[in-house]
Amino acid sequence: MSCIVGWLFYLCYNEPMSKRAKRMSTLPANLSYDCLLGDLRKQIEEGIENIRRYAERQKVLTYWNIGRSISGFLSIDHRGTSATQICERLSDDLAINERTLLQCVQFSRVYPKLNRALPLTWSHYRYLMTLENLLERKRWEERIIKGNLPALEFLNRLRESQHKNISDVPVTKEKDILRGSLYTYRIIKVDYVQDNPYGFMVDCGFEIHIVPPLAKGKIDNTVIVESRKDNDTYSLVLSRKSKEDIFTYKALVERVIDGDTLLANIDVGFGIWKRERLRLRGIDAGEIGTAQGNLAKRFLEKELSACSFVIVKTYKNDKYDRYLVDVFYEGETPEKGVSPQAVADSGAFLNAVLLSHGLAKAWQG
Repeated sequence: MSCIVGWLFYLCYNEPMSKRAKRMSTLPANLSYDCLLGDLRKQIEEGIENIRRYAERQKVLTYWNIGRSISGFLSIDHRGTSATQICERLSDDLAINERTLLQCVQFSRVYPKLNRALPLTWSHYRYLMTLENLLERKRWEERIIKGNLPALEFLNRLRESQHKNISDVPVTKEKDILRGSLYTYRIIKVDYVQDNPYGFMVDCGFEIHIVPPLAKGKIDNTVIVESRKDNDTYSLVLSRKSKEDIFTYKALVERVIDGDTLLANIDVGFGIWKRERLRLRGIDAGEIGTAQGNLAKRFLEKELSACSFVIVKTYKNDKYDRYLVDVFYEGETPEKGVSPQAVADSGAFLNAVLLSHGLAKAWQG
C-alpha cells in the first residue's frame, strides 16, 4: 500500500498534465477489468522505478554536497583539524557511519564538478573514486553507461583489469601470488539443463557445475557468490569478492608424486570432493631418479606430513591435464584448530618455499 501511495504522489505531482491526459486518452473505450489491472500494474512499476532512480540521484547529490561542506569547513578556519577527526565527531552527532562521511569528502574532491546527468549510483562512484587517473575514470564511466553495468559487475571487471593473469608467470617471490577465498564461486549460464528455467549454474571448478541452491538476492552470470551452510542446507549470498578469489579450495594431500606434483582430494564445496593431480605453478623441480628431484620429493613429503590439510588456488590445466596451483599450508609448526581460511590468508606459500631452499627453479610453463 505504501508503494501505491508513493506512486500516486509521484504521479500527481511530477507527471506533466499533458502527458497524463495523453496516456489516459489512449485507453480503449471498451476497456476490460483485466486490461485496466494490467495497465495499472505497469504504471505502478514504472512509477516505483522512477522513484528509485530519483532517490538514487538525490543520494549521490546529497553525499557530494556533504563532502563539499565538510571540505569547505576544513579549508576555512579549521586547517589544523583532519578530515578523519571531524568525520569522527560528525558521525556521533549525525548517527552516520564515519567511513561514509570520509567517502563523501573524497567524492567531492575526486569530482570537484559533478555531472548530474550521469546515470551512476553511489556504489558506482565509491568504486570509481579508487581510480587516481582521471582518464581511466572517464573510460570506466563510459563503459558503465554503455554496458548498463550494475555496480557489482563493474567492481568485478575493475578488479580483473587491475590483476595480470599470473597462471603463466614464474614464481620468484611471495608477491607473485593472489590469495583467494574459500567457498566463493562464479555463476555461469548454460543451455543443457532442462529443469533449470534460468539456465544458471554454480561453477565449482574442475568442470563441476551444480544447480544453484536457495539464494539471498538475485543471481546471474554477472555476479560472484559465497556459499553458506546451515546444518545440512546450503544457500548462496552475493559477494563483493572478485573472480580472482574463486577456485580456492581446501585439499587433503594423498601423496607426493614428485618435487612439484601432488595427488590430492579437493573439497570444492556443497559436499563435493574431487581427486586430482596438481602441478605447482611457476616452478620446476628435478626429475624423479635424479639427486635433486629425489631431494625435492622428500622435502615435500616431510613438509606436508604434519599438515591436516592444505589450501590450493587453482588456475588452468597444463599440457598433461594437471591443474596448475599455488599451495598454502601451515608451515613448520602447525597450529591446532587453525581455520582453512586463515591458512589461505596467511599460510606459507609452498611454491616459493621450494624456491627458497634451492629445490626448484622459477619456470614459465
